[in-house]
Amino acid sequence: ATGATGNNGTNGSNGAAGANGSNGAAGANGSTGATGATGNNGTNGSNGAAGPTGPQGVTGVTGATGATGNNGTNGSTGAAGPAGPQGPAGPTGASGSNGSNGSNGATGATGATGNNGSNGTNGATGATGVADVYTNNDATAAVTSNDVLNGGATSTGWSSTTTNYVKLNVVAAPTTSTSTNNTAAFPSATTIDTVAITLSGALAPNRSLAIALFKNGVAVAGKTCTIPFSGTTCTISGIATSSASTDKWMISALAGGGTTSNQSMTTVATGSYVTTPAVAGSATQVSTPEIVIGSGSFAASTTDTVTLYGSAVFSNANYRCTVQNTGSINNRLQVSGKSTSGFTVTSQNSTSDTFDYTCIGN
Repeated sequence: ATGATGNNGTNGSNGAAGANGSNGAAGANGSTGATGATGNNGTNGSNGAAGPTGPQGVTGVTGATGATGNNGTNGSTGAAGPAGPQGPAGPTGASGSNGSNGSNGATGATGATGNNGSNGTNGATGATGVADVYTNNDATAAVTSNDVLNGGATSTGWSSTTTNYVKLNVVAAPTTSTSTNNTAAFPSATTIDTVAITLSGALAPNRSLAIALFKNGVAVAGKTCTIPFSGTTCTISGIATSSASTDKWMISALAGGGTTSNQSMTTVATGSYVTTPAVAGSATQVSTPEIVIGSGSFAASTTDTVTLYGSAVFSNANYRCTVQNTGSINNRLQVSGKSTSGFTVTSQNSTSDTFDYTCIGN
């Protein structure tokens, strides 16, 4: 029978490590003894020094083959191997069809400027040319004509407090409305020049009559005149105002010093217009000029026909000729009947005579 567990003894000091003994033969396994009562945990002793490594045991029996593992990831491509030797040339293949034309390539940059070439030899001197020839076109002044309108007012006492309006193209009673008598249009005039106003009798010594010009119902600035005390007429001049065919003209009248005695009024309005515009002077160059010179003679006749040949023929009859009498200085000569291939020289007298001519044209 198992006795009672004794008290833990005091730990002794560690003894020195003994020398390793030789391995003894394995003893036979003894039978298992009965389990003793659990003793109290003794105080942990200090760790002893590590013993020497024992010899390697014999290799165990190979275990059974394990299950197949999953495929591993592909390794990276290895470096290309060296090029193999060139094989023998194969037989020539059949000719392929022509490919379509490729698009034009971009324009290359401009190349550097080449060196100047050497001077060529001088060419032969060309034929002497004809100097430039011009036709002079004279300036002409504009031609103008006049339009005249005759109008006026029947007899009335001209008021000093109410303005009256008078037609310029017909004699009629004056009115106090700008629209009623705003009817006088110049048929052709482009510029209104003057308006002359005349009363049938002289004003009283203490009466005057102020006149103003109206265009389309509006007074024309600065275009006025005044019939003075005891006067009968005045003129609006220097008007120089443009007029279209639709513009309407009239005058206004306002007395000064009080209403006048009854007086009728006559008006004469003058305008000018251009019938022929002015033309500035100019010069027109003859495109392919040529000069033809020659001479001729009269044999007791009044005319001589000059015929032009070859390159002396002109392209049109607009050429100009001068004729110089080389025989009689008292015999006047004249050129007429020009055509592209000739002209006629007419003499003042029927006599034998000689002449030189010079013609210039195309």
